[in-house]
Amino acid sequence: MNENQRGSLYRLIQSGVQGEVFLPDDARSSDFGGVVRRTPSVVVKPQHEGDVFHCFSVARETGATVSFRGAGHSCHGQTLSDGGILIESLADSAEFRFIDDEQVEVSSKTRWHHLESGLNEQGRSVPVVTDYLDLSVGGTLSVGGYGINSIARGAQVDHVTKLRLLLPDGTARWCSENEHGDLFRFSLAGLGQMGFIDKVVTKTIPHDRFTRLYQYSYGNIVEFLDSLAWMQEWSGPWPSHFCALIGYGGIFSEFGFEHNDRREAEARLNTEVSTDLPAPRFKGVHQDYRLALHRSLAGYINKDEDVYRVWADYAFDYSSFRRFLLFVAALRFKGAFGNFLDRIYILACRRPETPTPFPLEICGALPPPIKFGVGLYNTVPQGDRRALNQVTRAMKICLDKCMELQGRPYLYGWHELDATRMQKLYGPDYDRFLELKRQHDPNNIIESPWQAYAT
Repeated sequence: MNENQRGSLYRLIQSGVQGEVFLPDDARSSDFGGVVRRTPSVVVKPQHEGDVFHCFSVARETGATVSFRGAGHSCHGQTLSDGGILIESLADSAEFRFIDDEQVEVSSKTRWHHLESGLNEQGRSVPVVTDYLDLSVGGTLSVGGYGINSIARGAQVDHVTKLRLLLPDGTARWCSENEHGDLFRFSLAGLGQMGFIDKVVTKTIPHDRFTRLYQYSYGNIVEFLDSLAWMQEWSGPWPSHFCALIGYGGIFSEFGFEHNDRREAEARLNTEVSTDLPAPRFKGVHQDYRLALHRSLAGYINKDEDVYRVWADYAFDYSSFRRFLLFVAALRFKGAFGNFLDRIYILACRRPETPTPFPLEICGALPPPIKFGVGLYNTVPQGDRRALNQVTRAMKICLDKCMELQGRPYLYGWHELDATRMQKLYGPDYDRFLELKRQHDPNNIIESPWQAYAT
């Protein structure tokens, strides 16, 4: 698109939008990963649904594409626009309302931090939050949404009961498992390919302010992996949260149990999590742990600006999780990642007993009872192309190994997927995805983050 075409597109958008319309800056040409660069022609911060529909209308008229962006925390350009209209949906306010005692209707542009804080003031909480809470509700629901509480409550999408979807044809639909079910299932964890998620209705739970916390350390990866085997057959009370970290000179795990009373938490502090675990290196009671974790992680995420973040996550059953982690450890020992793989982060997920099938979601196709997520987080200095090439080669090897082990990638991350790999990963669900895409977006208005196989 040349300058005259961009100027014409800008004027057409501006004529019918009540929200903000502006030309892109450098920040809108890149995402959290910092590797892929694409520049939109115009950026829109919609004030209401009419602004989104106007963008769709102009796109149909001009042949432009539309992309959606929340906080922009993709790592392979998934939230970028190549010469089209970028709709940026992110607010610094908590836009939600209770519709009954347990459910809230929330705008997709709300940050999780504001939603969680607002709910806490009313004695409620989000069932599952990501560790970093400055992401948008719509953004994480478009990929699934996982965090330390996933061991107890699955993914964020598992708690959504309805969503309001703005479609490229200019219509709006409330979707649920029983109403426009395919749109519901492919919109959640579907990278925004069906339409613009405007609002969602999600469950809440009572807010327990105190966490009984246990932290462990391990001498090697095999010891760590062995310590998690009990989860396969466990029939006792499950922890409220779990995470583990390999990095910074050690291997560590953490378990937590939530309580609404400090004295109750302290009274149970000497209770063992599992006899398979070593003696804890730390145990104690922490108040408002989720928000404290967010503040800690925000420092890590925001400390480096001039870096490439080649981040990717994968999910497996326990047996394949063991094999994959040992495989990555061997690659790391051989120097495949250089010294750039500074964190390997691990979560566990137990979805509901009768989960809604979200076809593109990372854990949906994996067998019960529990899934393990492995995040490989490479940080490379910007401009060091040799290091970047080395790391991306290693990550291609990891994706191949993930697929060999019947795992799945988390679609926000650094994954070089093509049509063959998509078909192997998702089978008939991928065919149904393409069919729905053609049905509801026949003009390909919504720009695909997977250009190589958007046919």
